[in-house]
Amino acid sequence: MKRNLLLFLLSVCFFLPDFAATGQYNFIRVDGGSGLSNSHVKSIIQDSYGFIWLGTRNGLNRYDGVSMKLYNCYDETLQHGNQVISALFEDNHRQLWVGTDDGVYIQDLATGKFSFFDARTESGEQIRYNWIEDILADHSGNIWVNAPNQGVFRYQVETGKLFRYIPCPGKDKSKDFPQSICVDKDGTVWVGTYGAGIYRYSPEQDKFVAYATEALKGDFIFTLCDYGDELIVGVHEEELKRFNKKTGEVSVFPVPQVHRKIIRYAVCFGDELWVGTQNGVYVIDEKQNSVQHIPADAGGKYGLGDAIVDKIYRDREGGTWICTQFGGASYLPVRSLDFSVYLPGAPGTVCGRRISELAEGKDGTVWISTQDGGVCYWNPKAQAFVKVPESPDRQNVLSLFASDDLVGAGYFKGGIDLIIPEAGSSASSSVSSFPSTSSSAFSSLTSSTVSPVSPVSVASSAISTTNIFRGQVHTFYPAQLGISEGSVFALYRDRGGVIWLGDGWNIFRSADKGRTFEKMEQFGYAYMRDILEDKSGNIWVATMGNGILRYNPQTDQMVKYQCVPGDSTSIGTNEVTGITEDSKGLLWFSTDRGGLLCFNPETGRFRTYTKANGLPDNVTYKVVEDAQHRIWFGTDRGLVCLHPETDSLQIFTRNDGLIISLIINRLWLPLMGLSGWEPSTDLSLLIRRLSAGIRLFLRFTSPECMYKDVKLLSRQMACNCLTVLMSALISLL
Repeated sequence: MKRNLLLFLLSVCFFLPDFAATGQYNFIRVDGGSGLSNSHVKSIIQDSYGFIWLGTRNGLNRYDGVSMKLYNCYDETLQHGNQVISALFEDNHRQLWVGTDDGVYIQDLATGKFSFFDARTESGEQIRYNWIEDILADHSGNIWVNAPNQGVFRYQVETGKLFRYIPCPGKDKSKDFPQSICVDKDGTVWVGTYGAGIYRYSPEQDKFVAYATEALKGDFIFTLCDYGDELIVGVHEEELKRFNKKTGEVSVFPVPQVHRKIIRYAVCFGDELWVGTQNGVYVIDEKQNSVQHIPADAGGKYGLGDAIVDKIYRDREGGTWICTQFGGASYLPVRSLDFSVYLPGAPGTVCGRRISELAEGKDGTVWISTQDGGVCYWNPKAQAFVKVPESPDRQNVLSLFASDDLVGAGYFKGGIDLIIPEAGSSASSSVSSFPSTSSSAFSSLTSSTVSPVSPVSVASSAISTTNIFRGQVHTFYPAQLGISEGSVFALYRDRGGVIWLGDGWNIFRSADKGRTFEKMEQFGYAYMRDILEDKSGNIWVATMGNGILRYNPQTDQMVKYQCVPGDSTSIGTNEVTGITEDSKGLLWFSTDRGGLLCFNPETGRFRTYTKANGLPDNVTYKVVEDAQHRIWFGTDRGLVCLHPETDSLQIFTRNDGLIISLIINRLWLPLMGLSGWEPSTDLSLLIRRLSAGIRLFLRFTSPECMYKDVKLLSRQMACNCLTVLMSALISLL
């Protein structure tokens, strides 16, 4: 059962490198909201410490995955600087070379101080008063600086000598200047010009040799990219071309989608060629004969920040950065799974944005309750969601259970619905175990019945009438149930088919599968928050203010566990919010400000984990056990992994890739990636009670990134560590 739920979660999520078969890319925006000094990002590099440096039209920014630090590119000794950062490069001495609109500055990464690069050629020429297009290194220890208005400079690091080259001397300097530069896999330096073709640096002759001057005559070669035996030639307002380095032949790259899109940048990552244009990014894979277009804002707030692309960069963790003119940088993390995003509003998709529960039914069907759209389920055969029809006042679902033959939903101020899944589908079930609509006992309690629902035509070729709910919905309003508060905060069906219901004050039980509900006086009055049947058949109830209740239905005995001041074996608080039983039979209780509680049935004693034991916070949220028997739970100050056998803790916060620092309230758990998250905002898939999410997260997360001591950004960018959960049911990792 749980395995099927995990497979479902895999099938409905986004990944690799955040691009699904649906053609959807999901980005993290790094812009003014992240502290970026300017929305036009002209250059980017990841340094040897793991930081990402972003050069903009107004300042140099260092990003650690959480916060941004702005640096003033200024030589205090010479009293001059420049803040238009167009090129970035790190040398072997951990010095950051910063190309600006006024020459090159060098920053010592250890001290943060800048000094102007004032080296001169033998004839006294200096890189000054001109903008820098790029800075690169070859395989011979030379650093190359391309200053289109001055020429190409080679700095010999070993000797400290500077050399200047004008690839096409004596020609029209208003056009025939070196616009682009690249170093191929063999260390050869190539320069693309405006109108004079391509030039290759010859170390033997110490000069640039012309190639394809006629074939590329008049072409504004805005970008060059190494492509195996070829160079990719991006002609600014014309076509994407390819130059064969062995034969010197030039041909048009067969991608008409890219031509005449104002090509601005090209880079090769493995078999993929990424091309930045004035119209977004094109990802070309010749082996797969595919071209994917990433337009601006394709995914709303998670799409590409802007259509005009200046640079594309891949960091050491495999994440891709797209630098734009008006949208800052858009970051595409590398993932290990394949996810899709489901948003409400269209037929066949999730019914709401505020997900409250997930529960697995028969044949891999996954039921979803929401607080703004009622109940729906995922049909794995049709690969679509089916909405359970309900009245407009029954949209706020607080609790949910699902079994093969019956699904229950608890509402805010609305009682419950008992749903018989439709027959003959993935959600099918036998209705013999549930009372017939003709049953007098059942009819006397039921105020509304939807049975069955007639098909409704849907204006979508992807959604067939098989995705129309055909089951039965039996509604029990609070007055009929006899519950005083009206809201059902806990709803549970035990292995014997008994339905347990907790409202704001009492526990109710239906031993006849929904015909009648009786108030369980044994539990007394308390704010019931969670219900669980353990392996021995005991019913456990978590309450707010009255501790923990354990009830034995066979003996009708009740045991109360409450906080006893000074007793370390008692529970640390009476404010208990969630219950989980692990594979070894230990019971784990999350609390409000009382830490995490663990009950050992063999000893009958509690163990309490609090801040004194290393927890980041005493507010804890419902536990999930992974396949390695580690215990995971959320807090208000991070995600915690507890190793019960050793009592050791691992805490994951913003410094470990949780970009939002995992701020969670009782109902919601966004795992990572959305800055400024608040429970009331309409953002990512927010999963109540963790469900199977952490288990899936653990199983498919890169162990290297999770456990080894990696550099700062390796985990802060969370490229291989955590999931970015997008709006509505993306369904979690």
